[in-house]
Amino acid sequence: EAKVKAEAKRKAEEERKRLEAEAKAKAEAEAKRKAEEERKRLEAEAKAEAEAKKKAEEQQKQIEAEAKAKAEAEAEVKRKAEEERKKLELEAKKKAEEEQKQIEAEAKVKAEAEAKRKAEEERKQLELEAKKKAEEEQKQIEAE
Repeated sequence: EAKVKAEAKRKAEEERKRLEAEAKAKAEAEAKRKAEEERKRLEAEAKAEAEAKKKAEEQQKQIEAEAKAKAEAEAEVKRKAEEERKKLELEAKKKAEEEQKQIEAEAKVKAEAEAKRKAEEERKQLELEAKKKAEEEQKQIEAE
């Protein structure tokens, strides 16, 4: 009976050890599985963060490139407008100078014509006066 008890005790002890070892192995496998899952989750998170950062940097670069292009385009428009303004100013100045020369030339012609007319009038007047004087002198001589 003692032998049977001892055998039963030994078997129970073996069963307990086997169950403990099984439970330990199961717990270790579960812990390992959880650690692996956590590692994968952290890796995926890190990868997602890196991708988000890369995307944000690309967007920033894109925004900066667009802003630079816009600024360059605005500067070009401003430069062209300034060139056009200078060109128009130059043309207006040239036109004004030409008109001024034209006006001066016309005024000169007019003044010369007026001076010629006055000189002609004066010459006729002097001729008339000289003729009158000569006639009066002639009369006086004849009267004497």
